[in-house]
Amino acid sequence: MWRMILLLAVVVCVPALMMMIAAAIGAAAPDLKVVMKLTQPQVGLLAGTFFVAAGLSLPFAGRSVDRFGPTICVLAGLAIAATGAGIFALAHGPALAIAGYALIGVSYAVGPPAYGLLAARTLPPRVLPLGMAALSFSIGVAVSLGSAVGQALPDDGGWRISLLALAVAAPVLALIIWTLRGQISAACGPLVAMSGPDSAGKLSIVSILGIREVRICCFVAFVMGGTLYSVGSLWSEFISRVVWELAADKRAFIVSIYWVATMLGAPAAALIALRASPFSLLRVMTALACLAVSAWVLGPRVMGAASATPVVIFLGLVISALPLAMACAVRSGPKQRAGTCVGLVQSSSLIGSFALLWLPSLTVLIPGSTASGRALVGGAVFVLLLGIAHVLTWRLRAS
Repeated sequence: MWRMILLLAVVVCVPALMMMIAAAIGAAAPDLKVVMKLTQPQVGLLAGTFFVAAGLSLPFAGRSVDRFGPTICVLAGLAIAATGAGIFALAHGPALAIAGYALIGVSYAVGPPAYGLLAARTLPPRVLPLGMAALSFSIGVAVSLGSAVGQALPDDGGWRISLLALAVAAPVLALIIWTLRGQISAACGPLVAMSGPDSAGKLSIVSILGIREVRICCFVAFVMGGTLYSVGSLWSEFISRVVWELAADKRAFIVSIYWVATMLGAPAAALIALRASPFSLLRVMTALACLAVSAWVLGPRVMGAASATPVVIFLGLVISALPLAMACAVRSGPKQRAGTCVGLVQSSSLIGSFALLWLPSLTVLIPGSTASGRALVGGAVFVLLLGIAHVLTWRLRAS
């Protein structure tokens, strides 16, 4: 038992480390803009590079993990991370910075599938949602730490320190993974308890997407992941300031408790899944998320901090359904393709985060619209997408 926890804890450090560095770079974006003399569009392009590279690479990284095993793929990913960090740290212009940051994004893509495959082959199906929740919780903690580190870094190029730290930490972590390679290989033996079709490990990514349950889980991850980040990073500030008319300190408080709630929501749902089917629970959480977003963006036009707080906490708790989606996809897909299933769901979540992040900006294009009107339209779109996701979850069933 403890050996299994140790292996999972070591492997989860890979995506957590990459996401922590991404958060630190994001927090240091103003300094990065000054040092590299970047325009605002270039800053936006650089910020999105990590997530786009990771999102596009995740399905292929998952396929590679299934084919070659977690050890080889994680070692390759850490080598790519160290290379990308070195290129980014030495960059003095946008081209090399984007190239290096893209490599770090690709290296992140190896982590979730490797962890997912290891969790699927060492944890009973009933406990799998809790294992996936540990992945999401670890990444959430890493993002919080990275943001704090990024804000604490000195100006005039302090962000290079975080990149150099990654360039040093990646080989150290690779050495630990190499030391544990025998135990990881033994843990990733043939599955015996997982359900789903098995085609001797020869299914392609397209074939796996042909499984209805996997497609539904990917769509749920796209909507829930996009809603989580778009509502949290943009709509929370917009609604709190323009619609609810809260002061700056109260707006900061609202945003903070939202992110804390999202970190606690995943493990809370996974604990419930120990006694309930993750398929049924995912159905309930999509319905509650639809209700929460309705109260958040379609509720009273003016809401005080006291009445807004429970709404925000409720939303943060129920919007964190990504671990359930990953667990449902793994249980619905082929035994020997757990890495690919996790990669596809994680990819959908990241792409949804990036795509729906632009929704608040697009509402500005509505002619003659007021701020509260744009909030109403944007909120209605989120509610519609969540409603569609909920309807689709009724077609989910354990294989």
